[in-house]
Amino acid sequence: TITINDVAFTVVGRVETISNGNNDSDNQKVYIPLAIMQELFAMQGDNIPRDALNSLQYQPTVVGEIGAAKAAVHKVIAARHGFDPSLKDAFDEWDTIQEEKTIGLVFDAMDYFLGSVGIVTLSISVQCAPYCAIVPVGGFFGHCGAYNFVLHFLLRGAISAY
Repeated sequence: TITINDVAFTVVGRVETISNGNNDSDNQKVYIPLAIMQELFAMQGDNIPRDALNSLQYQPTVVGEIGAAKAAVHKVIAARHGFDPSLKDAFDEWDTIQEEKTIGLVFDAMDYFLGSVGIVTLSISVQCAPYCAIVPVGGFFGHCGAYNFVLHFLLRGAISAY
């Protein structure tokens, strides 16, 4: 049981963690039935209807069918409020599924870029190896006689990567 504004609520479930890393606002939300929310925590202000909402969250019942779910939600809201559901300006939406795909593409591009930087760095090191002065290395590599610069470079990189 939790208490909000002196009203006790029974916890009936828990939503899985949405965000990674920290407990941001998405992980700290509380979901209560709409009728209870409108009765106990109605939005305040002039010209705001008692049944007004500032946010509506939903997800498709079948993964990958966000387009059909979005169209169905638009149709219901438009029918209840008397406007055309095809009006794009009627809805101020934040599509988290599309945003996740976009951010995923950005991170994929960063992976490819940084991977190519690594390949270029290794190829330059291999090309420069014959011209570099090889200095005896202490520690494990010194005892193994690993004076080969390229082998030394690759082994150090592999050890620090893992």
